[in-house]
Amino acid sequence: MLQISLYFIMKKILKNSFLIFFFFSFVSKSQDVDVDYQLWSRFELKYNVDKKTSLSLQNGIRYIDTLSFLNRNFTDVKLKFSQNKHISYSLGYRYIFNRNNDNLLNEINHRMYFGCHYKNKISDELSLLLRSRFQNESNNEKSFRQKIKISFSLKEIKIKLNSSMELFHDMFFVNEKIRYSTGFSIPINKKIFLDFNYIFESEVNKNIKDNFHIFRTKIALNLN
Repeated sequence: MLQISLYFIMKKILKNSFLIFFFFSFVSKSQDVDVDYQLWSRFELKYNVDKKTSLSLQNGIRYIDTLSFLNRNFTDVKLKFSQNKHISYSLGYRYIFNRNNDNLLNEINHRMYFGCHYKNKISDELSLLLRSRFQNESNNEKSFRQKIKISFSLKEIKIKLNSSMELFHDMFFVNEKIRYSTGFSIPINKKIFLDFNYIFESEVNKNIKDNFHIFRTKIALNLN
């Protein structure tokens, strides 16, 4: 009975996600905030070492200032291990190359991160994912990230809808920013998948907030 209730509640939330994000877009324009529109794109290679272990390699770029300036290029390597059908762990490294639009100075950062994941398949169509991640960068920026994600599979047309919310905390668990995302994933064939997402990101605990409207794309290739 509980799973049935969760099924209908989460399905309703997912269907209304796009309306929620349009609301965020309207509200951000009416407040005292700095707004930017960005494009994030990445390409991922994934290899399943065995039934419980996978290795992935990603390369991504990010355009900021209303898509006019290439701000970031990164390469990410991640190892993921499944303890059982619900719980898994991930360990990763990200090489980050940042360009500054103001003084044209370049910056290189190294990020290490560790994550714990919980996944529950509520029904054949609906899944819930919880993730906690700690990350540490070479510029001494440390943060905790808490994410909740729901996904709904439309098996008739082979599309998976998803919606998520992620909180970013500092070492004292003070909120730094919040990120909302909604989108969908479609298979090209058995090995290639395309992801499209709209992201609304807002900084908190600042006099003048920075709000970001982000269009994110990903091409994923499974090597197995």
